[in-house]
Amino acid sequence: PGEACVKYNGPFADYSQCAPPVDTKFEATFGNPALPCSDTEGTTGCDFVDVSLVDGWTLPFKLAITGGECIGKDNSPVSNVDCSGLSLDHCPTAEKLAGYQVSLKAMNVHTGDLAGCYGPCLKLVDSKWNNDIAKGKSPTFAPVVPYCCPTPNISPQACSDGPIKQTQYVKAVHDMCPGVYGYSYDDGMGLMRCSASTNYELTFFCPSQTLKPPGAAQPKPGPATPPAAKPAARPVDPALPQFLEMPGKPMADESP
Repeated sequence: PGEACVKYNGPFADYSQCAPPVDTKFEATFGNPALPCSDTEGTTGCDFVDVSLVDGWTLPFKLAITGGECIGKDNSPVSNVDCSGLSLDHCPTAEKLAGYQVSLKAMNVHTGDLAGCYGPCLKLVDSKWNNDIAKGKSPTFAPVVPYCCPTPNISPQACSDGPIKQTQYVKAVHDMCPGVYGYSYDDGMGLMRCSASTNYELTFFCPSQTLKPPGAAQPKPGPATPPAAKPAARPVDPALPQFLEMPGKPMADESP
């Protein structure tokens, strides 16, 4: 209770405090094992698989492929997609998009932590977490279209020939995570064709920095230090001479 990110003002929902979906995606269409999977007999029995960072990324990961066969770009065999070196340290901070120069780092508004890296399209259209540049924009907004490449507004070839392929973001994705989608229609890089007997295991690794959960409680102060004990007063012996200290005056010796 009280932890939901969506706030309601009457019938209107406010999603501004929710996390933007800067998620790594495993996407697959699974084939029928009883049907053929080859260039000569047809591909209805094939799996078509990709890993997409089009919207952004958070954690490093690795996709292991076992039990079958996969081919990727130029019909080359693929046994894994190793993105274990993916790091938010390489998220662009001065990306030029649609006339703006922006940082693609997604900062958690609740904790102040770096939580992920925006893909160029998402940075331009998702206004969550105070991403004001995206307010009032959609993938079909003319200056945004070359970065989001929506269908049918733009063809795959026009998308690849446009500015998205030359962004720092896509170059970083291809450098750190070869074999994945960095933008829409990045098929030459990311789409794999696999036999239907293939198994897929996607493992995510810990981030390079320790993140605080939203609303993390602050450490409680320790117990107060007790005051130092006062020294015990010395007992007074009436047989001994006593001295009386008066403010501003030297002590008088009252001994006989």
